[in-house]
Amino acid sequence: MREEECVGKEKSQATQMTLGEWVVLVAGALMRLQDSVNGAMPAGHNGPYHDPETPVRNTANSLRAFILAWRVDDKCEFYGAAKACADYLTGASAPKDGAVWIHRARAGKDAVNGLIGSAWVLGALTDAARFLEDTEAIQQACDLICEHEFDQKEALWLTANPEAQKDKNEIDWTLNHQLWFAAEVVRFCRYVRETSQMVSAMIDCGTILSEVEMFLEKLPNRICLDTDGCIRQAMWGGGSSAVRRGLRYCIRPGRLIYERQRAAAYHAFNLHAFARLRMHFPNHVVWQDAVFVRAHSFINSKRFHDAIRLCPFGMGYNPVGFEMATYYGLNSSNGADLSDSNARICDVVKMQLSHTWDPEKCLLASNTDDPVTLSCRVAELADAPELILHTPVEVPLS
Repeated sequence: MREEECVGKEKSQATQMTLGEWVVLVAGALMRLQDSVNGAMPAGHNGPYHDPETPVRNTANSLRAFILAWRVDDKCEFYGAAKACADYLTGASAPKDGAVWIHRARAGKDAVNGLIGSAWVLGALTDAARFLEDTEAIQQACDLICEHEFDQKEALWLTANPEAQKDKNEIDWTLNHQLWFAAEVVRFCRYVRETSQMVSAMIDCGTILSEVEMFLEKLPNRICLDTDGCIRQAMWGGGSSAVRRGLRYCIRPGRLIYERQRAAAYHAFNLHAFARLRMHFPNHVVWQDAVFVRAHSFINSKRFHDAIRLCPFGMGYNPVGFEMATYYGLNSSNGADLSDSNARICDVVKMQLSHTWDPEKCLLASNTDDPVTLSCRVAELADAPELILHTPVEVPLS
């Protein structure tokens, strides 16, 4: 989208547009931030974590956002912007070590940001393969998946660190990391199967999908819920590391308050991944477990709504409105009432935009200290059913 088009929409008196039209608006603003030489997007700092990041995360998410806008608007500029992102991620300019991408440089933290870093990249590579017919993206996605060992006993994936730190590869005990990685692995393998793509002999999609089913089977016993249904960040398990976390909270009660707020703010991020996995495995027995009923009920609680508005990890970092819109939309595909879901989608998107939309910048730049990272996360709508892109939404003009 050209700048004058964005400005023209800003100045119009219309307060409503479809969600898809709004995505086009944001993608146009993001496109103007893209490096014209190498295709990278500006690096963020992981919101309230303030980790110095490389451009990889925002470039991966922007690739998906540009493709989503192209699907809505069919402008070649969006296709070209997505292609530039893909070329950056798979080319020599991106910070990589072997088959893994470097996401951050922060003392005391891994460079790859656990499984979630690989999930972001894998999502982008899958879109590049599906919509851009990028064969290099297919190969690099295969290589990335192969880097992550699956622990058969725990039914969880290990992290994949740079070559010099392979001895530090270990199970990632953060639930949302495992969920999002599983969802992206499934999406890639299903794409390969649907299109009969020739992939590396190292990757066996049948085995990988079986591993995801093993992960799902054990999931109810992994999820830690508070009494009100809020999903905690860490899973049951982890041996001595779990004990250390528990002791830390006992010794530092302020840390417990922090973790409770953060868990509530991440709740929708987890629900987003649950809904995506259910789309791929709709008849899996896991979805009948009471843990998911309790987790769903939490979104109606005061604690949830307070956290997403007031907690640093709420709507100013996690785009809860888009996560919930995707969750409701996918639930409709799984048999929930469509009319009820449409009303809820309108409400949650309105909530997100009222809190973070900056009409002058055409970005999610209000009430956030990392506007580019938050704006790039419009990519989370790419997993929603296409129908919700036609949902009318109220867009603040001031």
